[in-house]
Amino acid sequence: MNAFHKLNDLSEKRIEYFLSKWDEMTWYQGSKTYWEYLEKEIQEAKNEINTNKVYLEDELWDVLWDYLCLLNSLKKEWKIDSIEKVLQRALTKYSWRINS
Repeated sequence: MNAFHKLNDLSEKRIEYFLSKWDEMTWYQGSKTYWEYLEKEIQEAKNEINTNKVYLEDELWDVLWDYLCLLNSLKKEWKIDSIEKVLQRALTKYSWRINS
């Protein structure tokens, strides 16, 4: 299993944990939480673009993590069928664009 799949599995477990503790996790508001976090992390990554490479890589990891958490939240809310389906649609779209 590659790093992406392992990271996605961790993200899925995190969302499942939050849902199991819904009454205690007052800050977690489903996918809304990760839309907001993703916007913040993208801005932080943009701020690091001309500074230390390690800081930029850390911020990009945060963007990826929040995106995976967003997708897993959307999946749990039945707003998307699966992360695999999102990735497959992206692969189809970008394969067509690049190969045409």
